[in-house]
Amino acid sequence: MTNVSQEITVVIPTLNRPTLERAVTSVVTQTNPPVEVILVSNGADPIDSDRLSSLLELAGPVPLKVLTLPPFSGPSISRNVGAWQATGAYVAFLDDDDAFTAHYLETMRERITRDGTEILYGAKVWRNVDGSIRREKRIHSVPSDRWLDVLYRHENPGFGGQNLVVRKSVFVDLHGFPVELLSGEDRAFAMAALVADVSVACVDEAEVTCYDPDGYRAKMRSDKWVTNLKLIWQFWGDVSWRSRLRSVWRWLRSMVGRRGPIRGRRGVGRGVGAPDAPMGMPVDR
Repeated sequence: MTNVSQEITVVIPTLNRPTLERAVTSVVTQTNPPVEVILVSNGADPIDSDRLSSLLELAGPVPLKVLTLPPFSGPSISRNVGAWQATGAYVAFLDDDDAFTAHYLETMRERITRDGTEILYGAKVWRNVDGSIRREKRIHSVPSDRWLDVLYRHENPGFGGQNLVVRKSVFVDLHGFPVELLSGEDRAFAMAALVADVSVACVDEAEVTCYDPDGYRAKMRSDKWVTNLKLIWQFWGDVSWRSRLRSVWRWLRSMVGRRGPIRGRRGVGRGVGAPDAPMGMPVDR
């Protein structure tokens, strides 16, 4: 039996994609299932009653509930709202087009039991149809004492949202994912945790299978230069001068020859999350 202090809620923000059932199946068939699954719907079309019935049947004995937000509220607000409603001591996040491997949560619980770690990151693995690895991100490839500097230099060795497990109380204390950023919220959360001296561990044995083709999501975010500038300023006093100079230099180089309008996410900054609401929670108007 799982200790209450190790119970995990899984939060899945969803745009109501066809891949949602695959994601849910990967969660409810875990060797050590979660205490609950929370779907946070923020797509153009909400989850209808027929699909909800199918999802509830798919979940079986694992409690599943759906929260509905205004369309295109964005991943930060969706994850924050789901985490705020979680009953588990820990919260694991998964994207609706990715999947946990079978022992993902069990492996994370073993590390929590052994070390009491507050934030854990699994490995992100992109696989081909035949199961072979196309690409992977494993945080251990970078020494832990360099994590903050590497993130500050606009690089990310694997600190994502879909491979994150975090103690809920710590997530609340860190104010969740920053809702003011249009991209790079995963990187910003990891940097805030490292600056706050929260215990962070990479757990390579826990893998998330990613189906995002060749980083398509990241490539589509032309507003990353804005995020990078904001993070340079926010964490300026937390890194070495060398990292500051390299970060500013890389930012300036990224601006050379840049063309086209800034494209942001629809829904962000339109009253979806009020500044006085906890972690971007919607408020009644």
